[in-house]
Amino acid sequence: MHQSKLWYHSIEEGILQLLQKLNRPETNFEFNPVLLGNTKSGNKIKLGPSIYALKILKILNNKEFLNNNTISEWGDFINSFQKQNSKFPTNSFIDEGYLTEITKFNLQNDFKNLIKKIILSFNEKVPFEENEKKIVKSVKAETKQAISILHEFNMKNKYLYIDFPRLDSRIKNYLDSYNWQYPWNSGAQFAGQCLFISTQLPEDERLQCKKVLSSFIKNKVNKETGFYYEGSLPQSAQLVNGAMKVLTGLQWIDEEIHYPKKIIDYSLNYVPNREGCDLIDVVHVLSLCGKQSGYKKNQIIKYFDNILNMVKEHYQPKTGGFSYFINKSQTHYYGLKISDGRDTSDLHGTLLCLWAISIILDFKEDSSQNWNILKP
Repeated sequence: MHQSKLWYHSIEEGILQLLQKLNRPETNFEFNPVLLGNTKSGNKIKLGPSIYALKILKILNNKEFLNNNTISEWGDFINSFQKQNSKFPTNSFIDEGYLTEITKFNLQNDFKNLIKKIILSFNEKVPFEENEKKIVKSVKAETKQAISILHEFNMKNKYLYIDFPRLDSRIKNYLDSYNWQYPWNSGAQFAGQCLFISTQLPEDERLQCKKVLSSFIKNKVNKETGFYYEGSLPQSAQLVNGAMKVLTGLQWIDEEIHYPKKIIDYSLNYVPNREGCDLIDVVHVLSLCGKQSGYKKNQIIKYFDNILNMVKEHYQPKTGGFSYFINKSQTHYYGLKISDGRDTSDLHGTLLCLWAISIILDFKEDSSQNWNILKP
């Protein structure tokens, strides 16, 4: 039976045109993070926006843009960010523009951070991170992004990134150093560890480390709720978004989700906020759990139809993409202010919304768009 044309069936051309507008003239692989309202800092960052654009083209399965020569050159561009800097793990992917700007930004905000630290010192439930730790974590997150997208195209990082815990006890101690009452953060560290181990180590060491990770995360799962945390039940956003990080890690180490049905039961009642990250996270969680278990498929599809309506609220038909917030572009990138938040399309919002649609269509077995599914 012929399927009627839906709003997302005609977005591809507009997104490709948006990428052309965001593309910086000096190189094929640099992009502005937002269409209008970039800050000076936003104009300086290179690595993250380039990865976002490449991911968008991968999802769209656009053969014109993704010929073998272009992919190889793009991979070389991403690999050019591997640097030696004593403040970061060896062979990290470091965007010097981001590093310079975030350092200046943090110096300007030192007084605000001092006040925030004093206030949070009276609240044990809310952890405070020093600026230096935030920057190290951001560089590690960008390194993970870079290795992940290279792996998506069967490419490798030029130099091995092996400056992470690899011995049994060190892996456990490292992951236990994070507060699992906040699984959004600790789950992200688990996912990063899974990716690094799966892509950077020789087979014998990789298999041993995977066993350690598998054993570790098994001890973090709550048998009653199915989610991954310690202590009392975290807030819904922490649970669902933290689960997305952990499930991503499980994909990298080829492990099954422990209690997918329980996660589905909870997540079907979860009302995400209207930010791009929150939408994609619950879609990832339900899709992975639903595919593994086959549980409540029709209810998940109905839930996804509601998510599609939420995603549509981010659509910017005049500029051809999506905004991270409703009627407002993304304003920050790893703590750095990159735009003044105008009502326009942005690169990250476009990626997340397109990604969510592609996962939903795949789950519904709707091949009308012939798009790819990315691995986080």
